[in-house]
Amino acid sequence: MKRSYITCLYFLICFVTSAQSNTGISSSLNFTPQSQLKATIRLNNNTVTKGVLTQITDSTIVLSISSQNENSIIYTGSTISIKEIKFIKIKRHAFFLGMACGAVVTGFVGYAIGRGSYTDDPLVSGDENENNANLKGYKGALIGVVPGAVIGSIIGSIAVKRKFIINGNMKNIRSMMKTLWQFSEHT
Repeated sequence: MKRSYITCLYFLICFVTSAQSNTGISSSLNFTPQSQLKATIRLNNNTVTKGVLTQITDSTIVLSISSQNENSIIYTGSTISIKEIKFIKIKRHAFFLGMACGAVVTGFVGYAIGRGSYTDDPLVSGDENENNANLKGYKGALIGVVPGAVIGSIIGSIAVKRKFIINGNMKNIRSMMKTLWQFSEHT
C-alpha cells in the first residue's frame, strides 16, 4: 500500500513539473499583457508608431493608440504585421513600484540601524530602554524612507525600458515574448 502511494506521488510530481515547464508561451503566439506596457515600434519603412501594447498574435501586434480631441481622448486599435517591424521599445510604468520598494527596504534598514545603535542606559528601567531603542529605530526608519523612495523611483523609471530588434523574425518575437511574460508576472 505504501509503495502505491509513493508511485502515485512520483507521477504527480512528474505531472506538475511538466505542467510548469509548459506555462507561458505555447507554440502558437497569443499574448495579452496583464499590465500596461507602452510600446514604440519602428517599421521597416522607418515610420514610428507609439501606443499601449494590447495583444501579440501569430502574425500581428495590436496597439491601442490614443488621440486627443478637444474635449476627450479617443483610443483606436492599430494592427501591425510582425514582418514589417524593425524593432520595438517597451516601457512599463514602475515609478510608484520602485518608490514603494525603495521606501520599504530603506525603512527596514533604517529601523535596524537605529535600533542596533542604541545602547542601554543603566540608570533607566528595562521597559524604558526598550521604548528608547524602538524610538531610535523609528527615527532611523523615517530618515531612511525619504531617500529610499527617491532612489527607488529613479531606478523604477529608468530600469524598465527594453529594446527588442525584430527585423520581421519570429524567433526574435518569441524571445521578446518570454521577456514580456516576465514583465507582466512581476507587476
